[in-house]
Amino acid sequence: MPKRTGVILLILLTLTIGFTTFIVLDNNAYYPPLIQTTGNVTPKNGEVSTGNLTNSLVLRNISINNFGIAIVTDTFTIRNDGVDHATVADVFYPEDTWSKLITSMAWSENIQLKTEEVSSGGRNGTRIFFHKSIAPGETYTFTLKQYFDGLLTTVEHPFYGNVTQFDFPACPYSPYKTEECNVSVILPNGAVLIPPSYQEEFDDIEPFDNSNILTINFQFTDGSSIISIKTIYRQIEVDPWLGIRVIETHFIENKGPSNLNKIYFKAPLGTVKFEAYDLAGPLSAWPSGDSMAIRTRFSVPPNGTYFYYTVYSIPIAASQIGSSGTYLFTFNILPDYVGSIDNFYVSLIFNDFVYTSLQSPPTIPISSSTQSIFLYSWKNVIPTQKVFFYASYGAGFPTTYLRPFLLMLIFGAAAIFYVAFRSRRAKPVPLIARPAEISASILRELCDLYDEKTSLIIEMDRLREDALRKKIKKAEYSRRVKNAEKDLARLNKQIDQKKAEILEYDKKFESDFSALEINE
Repeated sequence: MPKRTGVILLILLTLTIGFTTFIVLDNNAYYPPLIQTTGNVTPKNGEVSTGNLTNSLVLRNISINNFGIAIVTDTFTIRNDGVDHATVADVFYPEDTWSKLITSMAWSENIQLKTEEVSSGGRNGTRIFFHKSIAPGETYTFTLKQYFDGLLTTVEHPFYGNVTQFDFPACPYSPYKTEECNVSVILPNGAVLIPPSYQEEFDDIEPFDNSNILTINFQFTDGSSIISIKTIYRQIEVDPWLGIRVIETHFIENKGPSNLNKIYFKAPLGTVKFEAYDLAGPLSAWPSGDSMAIRTRFSVPPNGTYFYYTVYSIPIAASQIGSSGTYLFTFNILPDYVGSIDNFYVSLIFNDFVYTSLQSPPTIPISSSTQSIFLYSWKNVIPTQKVFFYASYGAGFPTTYLRPFLLMLIFGAAAIFYVAFRSRRAKPVPLIARPAEISASILRELCDLYDEKTSLIIEMDRLREDALRKKIKKAEYSRRVKNAEKDLARLNKQIDQKKAEILEYDKKFESDFSALEINE
């Protein structure tokens, strides 16, 4: 009895220490910063001067995604050939290209630069403000990232049928001379370039020269296509114990020239347990690069629509800071798909007795005794648009630690019951006669006989193949097969004798021999 009491006390002490450690670790938990932002930097003197600039090198990278968005990233290395300091640079666009520009951003040395729209001589463009003045003779490097929509068209190719065509200036439409411009293009997932390929290097380009146009034709070979997002409904369910669970329903349209069988979906960073469904049931989904590839249940024709939904989870630790039941939660409630969305609806649900004291963006919450629900909607969401939701919430001590405390109580009760039950039913273990040990040499002899038998069977198969291919004469084949059959009968007899000898020592090998015969 004293021994049993000691075991029970040890279990209770272990559970108490574990629960105390859990609280201490939670109160001292470290969480990463919510987001990292860099403000716009403008020269302090406020002067605006373009100087006499030359684009000594422009690196243009064009990336086209499966939502039809062309992401054009231009890295400029400019040189001030004038006599005055330069503080800004202008980048213009042909009128048909300007109308397709969604948004742009610029940075230099990891510093975000201020930009604004400018118009000069009937041309529209973007002015980039440097974070420092550029003296005569100095160079300055900055990157301008631009997002375009509506640059893809369907054309008839003489050999490949209907294909997707992309037309865009090969080099920036700059008011300055460009000494060298290098171009690279990344096609959407599953797309292949249709020859001929495009020119990649251009030299000595005069200001406002728009004669170099990229015309790229490509088609999809893996069943993917260009997709237009018509409607997304996103339900974000936040539980301080289970984490973040997201359910997204997508209504899409196939805007490409070929049938759609595969959808590339970019899940948020840290996503776990990703699943996809349509109205008929689960869909096949697997990782593909930085996206998830989802196989549609049937082929979606051009201009056809498809409805499906995804379910995935995200750990909550990276989206909140705080301890002791009071937290600040943040989450990007607009998905980062780099695609335009016609209609977007979201409901954000806080579960498990969580109260919220503030939230941003503001909305009227729908509250109950166990949930707080916030509803939002947007139209014409652009690829770079982000809306971060912030909420200060708490659950108090009882609610925060209720689940781990109940789990510890359940495990502790089960352990106490098990110890008490075992101690009452414990009986002396009867002595069991130890079976005679089998000599390893006998087992080795049995293995050798099986090896010899296997080699003989392989030899007989080889003889049969040689006879079919007429590599040996029929009489020779008959003679050698008869000899082999005699040897095989001898081996089977010796194997049976060894099995009987082993079973005399221990009957437990009987099931092993039966399984061996079945496999053989």
